[in-house]
Amino acid sequence: MKRIILLSIYSAILSSFVSILYISFYYGKLIADFSIADFSESVNMKVLLMYNSIAFITAGTIYFGLSKLVKKEAILNFIFNFLTSLVTISLVFVVLKTKDPVFKNEDAQLFIDYYKGFIMPLLFIPALSWFTLKPIVES
Repeated sequence: MKRIILLSIYSAILSSFVSILYISFYYGKLIADFSIADFSESVNMKVLLMYNSIAFITAGTIYFGLSKLVKKEAILNFIFNFLTSLVTISLVFVVLKTKDPVFKNEDAQLFIDYYKGFIMPLLFIPALSWFTLKPIVES
């Protein structure tokens, strides 16, 4: 139980850091005079932190519940990783089906075709953080 909680916390921190780094680069805050588009009206730091926190509270709860049902760790990890991958891929289709937002910022509105491409990597970062840190936390 303790390892699952630690893994959830560490993964949320790593995921939040990588997500913030990604959007900061995209908005041109890391490299001066290099901004692709500022979609901060739609995706901001608070939304990312909330998304990552909810993702890892849910993931930790599901993993703990599955660990009570499935005793063999290899099968448990397969089932959990499969479910995580399924949810992540499903979220991609949800993003593809959503309507494009309307931005007040004219530059962002001009780059609206890139918005969904901007969002999609953010969907994979939580799963990748979990998969990256799991071997370290469990050792």
